[in-house]
Amino acid sequence: MRVLWILPCLLAAALAAGCPPIETKIPSSETFTVPGAGVLGGNPLAPEMAFPADVVGEALAQAVQQSFDTSGYEKGAVKSLKLTALSLTVLEPNQGNVQVRDLGFLRSLAVSLGGAEGEPTLVAESAAGAFDDDPVEYHVPLTGAELAETFKSSNTLEMTADVVPDAPPQFATDVQVDAEITVQIGL
Repeated sequence: MRVLWILPCLLAAALAAGCPPIETKIPSSETFTVPGAGVLGGNPLAPEMAFPADVVGEALAQAVQQSFDTSGYEKGAVKSLKLTALSLTVLEPNQGNVQVRDLGFLRSLAVSLGGAEGEPTLVAESAAGAFDDDPVEYHVPLTGAELAETFKSSNTLEMTADVVPDAPPQFATDVQVDAEITVQIGL
């Protein structure tokens, strides 16, 4: 009997204090292949081949849209929306016991998110010299930029990237990009 009395009191206290926002993390993952130059070399690596922002951004936008479709929340209830993780990982970097694939085909990477209209917001940017040591995994430093208003005012969240490629890799390199958006919904 005492438990039945406590539950309404807790509910009333929560309503009086205001409910904190509901936070959800929305992960996405996409893999792309950077073409190899081969033994004879080849053409310079185009920025969109080193990091296809449209493909990676589409996967992220679909994950966010699917999350909102299944949760039933409206975009207007979004209090905060931020990119909270962005990492690049080379798949199968080794051939036998020798590392032959890495992220050394990049010099720098800056990623922005925005709506269909307006200026995109810088959300992640590689550190100077981040790819000099040919890493096989890199967690891109984040800016912590708030994207809630951009998200609420647009039908889509588009990714753009400022990519400075280095020499193309000798072998075709599969890269997995893992991203995470954290959303806070206010009730």
